[in-house]
Amino acid sequence: MKMLHIALHIGAVLINFVLCLSVVSRFDIDALEKKEHFKNLCKIGLTNKEVKNISYKEGNGFYLVLWIFAGIYILSIACTFLIRASIDLGLVGIVLLEFVVPYGMAEFVVYLKKRGQNYELHGN
Repeated sequence: MKMLHIALHIGAVLINFVLCLSVVSRFDIDALEKKEHFKNLCKIGLTNKEVKNISYKEGNGFYLVLWIFAGIYILSIACTFLIRASIDLGLVGIVLLEFVVPYGMAEFVVYLKKRGQNYELHGN
């Protein structure tokens, strides 16, 4: 039974890791698709800083929605298990970390890529 728990946790981490990679890749594709849009924003008079803020807000908005909905989902499942199955709070914390750490790292990677891409797009 202990090995099954370990296998399930490893599976959850791997699934979250693959999902995080797909989100990061999606932001990379969006950056390529929006490259001309950012250049056009610079042409109409926005500064690099303003365009960078728009780009950051896009990423931050996505992750804000992700954290809100995922947090509600995870907390509702945790509360259900705590009430019905009386599982340990430590296990709830581990499951929460299995979600928070990969997506937190993905958010950081997207932030760093957006910061670097803005410099490349606008010639700084």
